[in-house]
Amino acid sequence: MWKNDNFHVSKGHRLVTTGGVVGNLGKETVGNWFMIEKTDGAYNYKIVYCLSECLSCKRKFKNVGMVVDQNGNQHLALSDVPFQFRFLKA
Repeated sequence: MWKNDNFHVSKGHRLVTTGGVVGNLGKETVGNWFMIEKTDGAYNYKIVYCLSECLSCKRKFKNVGMVVDQNGNQHLALSDVPFQFRFLKA
């Protein structure tokens, strides 16, 4: 299960990591509210994170993109630039 981690890399992004809580929607699982969203580009999909802090609030979404740390390692993180992809038939 993925989760939005509170760790900030040098560029100020919040990393997407494993170790999220499995369960129903609620304040205990708010850190792992992700969904796949369709786009118009050549790559047809992106992953977004729901920034809502309560079930009755209006939800805002943030793209999940790629960031590079000071050692050159790539990480999934909340970003203004989405990491876009497409599904291919196996």
